[in-house]
Amino acid sequence: MLKSHNTKWGNVKELGVYKPIEIEEQIRNYWQVHNIQAKAEKQNEGKPLFKFLEGPPTANGFMHIGHARGRTMKDAILRFESMRGKKVWRRAGWDCQGLPVELEAEKKLKIKTKQDIEKGRLDVFVQECNHIVDFYINHWKEISEKLGLWLDYGNAYETRKNEYIEFVWWFIKKAFEKGLLTENFKVVPSCPRCETPLSGHEVSLGYTTVKDLSIYVKFPLKGRKNEYIIIWTTTPWTLPGDEAVSVNPEAYYTRIVIDNETWIMAENLAEKVMEQIGIKNYSKLDIFQGKTLEGTKYVHPLDKEVPEHTNHKGTYDHAVICGEHVSLEEGTGCVHTAPAHGLEDFEIGSKYGIPPFCPVDQRGHFTEAGGKYASLYFKAADLIILDDLKFKGLLIHRDEIEHEYPKCWRCNSPLLYRTDKQWFLKISLIRGKLVEENKKINWTPRWAGENRFGEWLANAEDWCISRTRIWGTPLNVWKCKECENIKVIGTVDELKTTAKSLPKNLELHRPWIDKVVIECEKCKNE
Repeated sequence: MLKSHNTKWGNVKELGVYKPIEIEEQIRNYWQVHNIQAKAEKQNEGKPLFKFLEGPPTANGFMHIGHARGRTMKDAILRFESMRGKKVWRRAGWDCQGLPVELEAEKKLKIKTKQDIEKGRLDVFVQECNHIVDFYINHWKEISEKLGLWLDYGNAYETRKNEYIEFVWWFIKKAFEKGLLTENFKVVPSCPRCETPLSGHEVSLGYTTVKDLSIYVKFPLKGRKNEYIIIWTTTPWTLPGDEAVSVNPEAYYTRIVIDNETWIMAENLAEKVMEQIGIKNYSKLDIFQGKTLEGTKYVHPLDKEVPEHTNHKGTYDHAVICGEHVSLEEGTGCVHTAPAHGLEDFEIGSKYGIPPFCPVDQRGHFTEAGGKYASLYFKAADLIILDDLKFKGLLIHRDEIEHEYPKCWRCNSPLLYRTDKQWFLKISLIRGKLVEENKKINWTPRWAGENRFGEWLANAEDWCISRTRIWGTPLNVWKCKECENIKVIGTVDELKTTAKSLPKNLELHRPWIDKVVIECEKCKNE
């Protein structure tokens, strides 16, 4: 039997019975009383630096075992470098802003929508966000110390603080001066509940397997009796925004005769489509390349339901256009194209000079431009649109399909793709430089940086940085009400010397920053 004995941490009375909580408390008290962390850091003063800046935990939840494991691994590295005689710079940090915190504030204040926040007192909402962050930072700091993690908590950076926001402003102004900041009208994925666009990375977090409608629809060709181009879609709600049908210019298409009708679709997909919709008696009339269809006009299948389409009279409005993006793996090879609701649709529409028609607002409801479907939630409109197509004799087949669809990683709402005016960093202009600089980094393991991260950089798209919410870093761009000239402010001092009027409390968050007025350098308006 082992006997109990005195240790420098106290008397351990029952060796053989491990009491981790008691031992942990004794060691922690010893560290605190004797200021061990400070002594350990001081002993390497003047030695080569090993710098560690914490990739900050988000202060909107409790630490779980995954967090604890990762932080312990980091701490082990820092201790190892200290034992190698290096002066370890170990600054902690906290990610304080963003939607996760806003969602908790909404629950606590019993707020249901972004509109409710805007109608109420923004200052009260922001104060609640601050209280939530304070609570979780205290939790993380306490648990981290219990785990024995040595970080510089006293000088931890917080993304909600003015000095941090000011640095982001400086960065954005630099991007603006280099021509890398732009306001563009593009299709962006957005959450209709949170009313905010998402970055590509955020979209990738929320993909899930869902069941959606799968339908084949006849688009009547203009001036051709009983002749139709056949499209397939899993998003009926986008049909009110349809402006064109895309075909693959080099692929071969066919006209299929069924009773007294002629249908156009990709030749290699025809048999598969006929089998799926249960038609056995048909014949192929001819075979031709997709590019011969370019410019062929059709009658919009919902022209009566969405009267706005009668005003769309451009050369390629409601016409067949050509695009290399058209897949011949599924569907009919004829892709219904809504430039306001798809990234590729927007690009091909721009190429052909087709203005995007977006009858859906940021909250996911059809606007007055949506005609019959006005005020309907976009997913709720699916079945009504199907009924209308069926009544008009244009719905060929209806089924269900299981596929991957992105949902909001925060609230689980299905994402909505729609055109919107947002601010972007033009990553496309510096993509090559990013790839080259990444090759100079000594990655461990190498595959993580050279392959995984390197491939991501090689395909990086322009980054949407605007979020149209409340609890975040405000975009430091002021736009003139009259001439739309913009002024990008880089520092608080610059703001003070430039502003025509400032709030007494210069808090950089909303609603205080909203009160800042700047005189336009060009036309002298506000």
